[in-house]
Amino acid sequence: MRKYILLFASLVLMITLASCSKSNPKQKKTTKDDEMKVGEMMQENKEHVWFLLHNSKTDSLESQSDVDEFIITKNGKMKIYQAKTIPSQELGELLKKDEKSLISEIKEQDKWYYDMKSSQMYGDTEADIENAKDLKKEGYDKYSPSQDSHGGSDYAVIQKELKNKSPEESLKELKKNKKDLENHKYKAPKSQKVDLRSVGSSQLRISTNRDFNFPKAFQTNDGEYNTFSNTINPIKINGKKVAGLSAIDEENDSTEPTDPYLVTVVDDNIKKVSLDKPTDPAIKDNQKFKHKKGS
Repeated sequence: MRKYILLFASLVLMITLASCSKSNPKQKKTTKDDEMKVGEMMQENKEHVWFLLHNSKTDSLESQSDVDEFIITKNGKMKIYQAKTIPSQELGELLKKDEKSLISEIKEQDKWYYDMKSSQMYGDTEADIENAKDLKKEGYDKYSPSQDSHGGSDYAVIQKELKNKSPEESLKELKKNKKDLENHKYKAPKSQKVDLRSVGSSQLRISTNRDFNFPKAFQTNDGEYNTFSNTINPIKINGKKVAGLSAIDEENDSTEPTDPYLVTVVDDNIKKVSLDKPTDPAIKDNQKFKHKKGS
């Protein structure tokens, strides 16, 4: 019996060693023990919660800075979640939570945002349906958007002015849009490849669009990605250290980092953040254009 146990243990060890020898090349480190790169952290076999901030309330990254989105990464995969907007989500308050509670809340906030956004779209569409009915009844010359509008965007008026569509055509489209929205359901974000890439001299870009896949009439191209040109070395907020990336305000002569920010909680041993290079194993395959080694 003991012989079989030893044989089994040997097999387990061999499999373990084999798997180690075939480790993911994207997880190869190019940093020192007290240094981090965002791309490398996103490839780690460890879950990281990233906070995306476009802040106008504070002049720098601090406890009161508002979070717009969350990105959860592990093993080179990421999921993008939308933050709740009422009330705004302050970074300091979110950092008070342990990781398990935070991730649970992130999922709830994403669903809340979807419900809020779809309700807003539905209300605007209903208002535009009433506007189209009034436009049909009163005629283009007599209908006054400023006085007669029920809200919404006055879709029928815009379509009449831009494409000479009749109120009947717009009304038909609006009713279809309303039905499409009624049939649309919330879906959790899909896991996608971390696509952090170099897009210029000391610039990194990553997809940040939370695609709820709303019906075509309600889709926009806003917030598809964000670009970062500067690093944020670890700073302490509510007892936790956060670090990551920021953008540079090109209209400002100051070299101080400005929004947007992309930060995560880091260990006390991390002292410095460096930009991923286009030839680094973590992001090398993401480049659209080839870079010379060492660039």
